[in-house]
Amino acid sequence: MVNLKEIIRNFFSIHKIDIDSSKVVIGVSTGVDSMVLLDLMLNYTNSKVIITHVNHGKRAQSSEEEKFILEYANSKSIPCYVYHIQKEDVSNGNFQEEARKIRYNFFKDVMKKENANLLLLAHHLNDDIETIVFRLQRGSNLAGYAGIKDVVKIDEGLIARPLLTVLKKDILEYAIDNNIKYFDDESNFKDEYARNVIRHNDIPEIFNNINDAANNFIEMKNNIKNASIILNEYRDVLIKNIVSETNDYYQFSLKDFNQIHEYIQKEIIYELCKDKNLKVKQVNEVFKILESDKANIVSKVGALQIVKSYGEVYLFKKELEDKNNIAFYINDLEKKEYNVDNLVVSISDIDTNKCKQTIHDNFIMAYNYNLLPLEVRTWNDGDRIITRAGTKMVSRILIDNHVNYLKRKRVLVVCKDSDILMVVGYAKSLIALEKYTSIDQCNMIISFKEKEKQNA
Repeated sequence: MVNLKEIIRNFFSIHKIDIDSSKVVIGVSTGVDSMVLLDLMLNYTNSKVIITHVNHGKRAQSSEEEKFILEYANSKSIPCYVYHIQKEDVSNGNFQEEARKIRYNFFKDVMKKENANLLLLAHHLNDDIETIVFRLQRGSNLAGYAGIKDVVKIDEGLIARPLLTVLKKDILEYAIDNNIKYFDDESNFKDEYARNVIRHNDIPEIFNNINDAANNFIEMKNNIKNASIILNEYRDVLIKNIVSETNDYYQFSLKDFNQIHEYIQKEIIYELCKDKNLKVKQVNEVFKILESDKANIVSKVGALQIVKSYGEVYLFKKELEDKNNIAFYINDLEKKEYNVDNLVVSISDIDTNKCKQTIHDNFIMAYNYNLLPLEVRTWNDGDRIITRAGTKMVSRILIDNHVNYLKRKRVLVVCKDSDILMVVGYAKSLIALEKYTSIDQCNMIISFKEKEKQNA
């Protein structure tokens, strides 16, 4: 018989976890796995245990299980927290995935409340093999093929799985030998879920046809895990070197990205988009966008919004707003400065000679303050500006100047009535300006300076 006491003591020793002086939160479903883990922690460690139980409300037996764990905890004077999943908690139709998120958030909340820095979960080797087979079917990256992690760092401390090298049959044997009461979730015996099909059909086939399958899986998992650690260190160095990050997106140059091996490229995408849970097919869609000959692409791949524009790639952390839609009026000289998006707009009263020096500067416009107001706004589709060569679309000016998609959304125009006098940073209509005032009559300057360049 496998010595589970020795296995868990070795687990905590290997991971340098001082279990005997720890306060631990245990996720207890009342199934055999979590009840055995709870028993091991109570009988073979001196840790302070807190029980957490989630009532999913999907089975008639759920109420009986909740009553049992509350009575169990009370009989042993153990704190026990219970969470009931409500219908409104699950919105997207994928109950299993949503319920998993709810459970983990609940566990973390209890950790914070109890000032515990260790969460224990009862995943075992069969669960791990199921996960690996499941990911083989759906596709994953190298870290995914390493299966379930035995220890994971979180903001609240650690998530640890002490039984991850233990087979289900050994857990059942321990429960029988130690007279541990537990409940069977009947949904685990139905082949309605992909994991159950793997559990009932694929896993028995593996153990029937592969000698020492359990140890072989553990060895394979460790090899993949170690290779993944080395690979991730290299990947993270590359991310630091070529990727810049803002509150809204990750950005990198296609030129830099294309110098990296394709396999590492995919690992970089997986890492940057890990909260988007991209599948292999979706990552391949991202690469089709990156490889496209089109200069500007705005696309949605799963939960990821991606923009490729003139050799720059942007991976958005949240939904990209359609446009900034800035609009304000310059009415007089009393207000000398406007802070607008990424620009500082400054107003100054100045002589005619200085105004003449601004003719060819697309960030400065000379004007006559007696002819105010002027409107400053985000450009719109269909906007045109009159040049010496004729009327030109603002959109064409931006394309000709290779203005990338993100910067293009922030471009401003200065208007008088229906005329565009200037496309800030890119074009000025001397014809339109002369329609209202000659340069000799100009007595004010409006300057636009990008905020990040003010101190340059």
